[in-house]
Amino acid sequence: MKQEDLHAIWAQTRPSDFLVLSLTNSNPFFTPTMVDSGTVVLPDVTIGEQAIVHDQSSVMTSSSTSLSSGAFSAECRVKMDYFEAVKSRHSVRAFQKKPVEEEKIRRIIEAINLAPSAGDLQAYEVIVVKDPMLKDKLAKAALGQGYVSEAPVCFVFVAYPERSSKKYGRRGSELYCIQDASIVTTYAMLAATALGLSSTWVGAFDEEAAARAVGATKGKRPVAILPIGYAAESPESTPRRPVSDIAFLDTSGVPYPFSFTDKSFERPTRNLKP
Repeated sequence: MKQEDLHAIWAQTRPSDFLVLSLTNSNPFFTPTMVDSGTVVLPDVTIGEQAIVHDQSSVMTSSSTSLSSGAFSAECRVKMDYFEAVKSRHSVRAFQKKPVEEEKIRRIIEAINLAPSAGDLQAYEVIVVKDPMLKDKLAKAALGQGYVSEAPVCFVFVAYPERSSKKYGRRGSELYCIQDASIVTTYAMLAATALGLSSTWVGAFDEEAAARAVGATKGKRPVAILPIGYAAESPESTPRRPVSDIAFLDTSGVPYPFSFTDKSFERPTRNLKP
């Protein structure tokens, strides 16, 4: 459905009705159906489809972490299309003093909680650090990276090897729990971006010092520190390896026949030998 068609429909709509008015990265097969005041029925859509819902007096962004066939209330909110979040994310190391709203922290946690994990065990812990003294300790553990303590909030992702090993043995304790913690870190980064926040993945730190700072018990392993806040800088996009160097068809070394469907995702390329 074209945006101008949606506008035309909107012009004929009762003031009390809610209607999907426009889409970011519109899916041509995405056809909303108005049911009654305050409700819209959607077909199956991919995670992150963004719809802007209007009534006569307000504008809302609505969606949920994932949408499937059925009705949803105009009160569900999401801020950004998934692909826009991926494209907009940059590593930011300077933050405003503005605090991160509690609602946004909870939305990030909601996204984390839905992340996939080996055996659905969620073999990780997420520690949300707001205390300035603890953030200072994390910054020291992170080899003096000061922006860790300057961010309004830090999420610390801790792998829980014992939880995974009970089901998967050595592979669970050495790999799956690390994968689980890494996945939820990525979910948190993209959720933060979708909410208008910025972050950077910090992996350079003394694990024991980081564990002490957040009270992680013996055997639990810090995997990442994620400072989150409102950006105080606008980093330029960094070059990427050629897609032909990273995407292959069937076997390694056979480049996948690739071309960009969205040119805005293209970046200058660089050739780095391992």
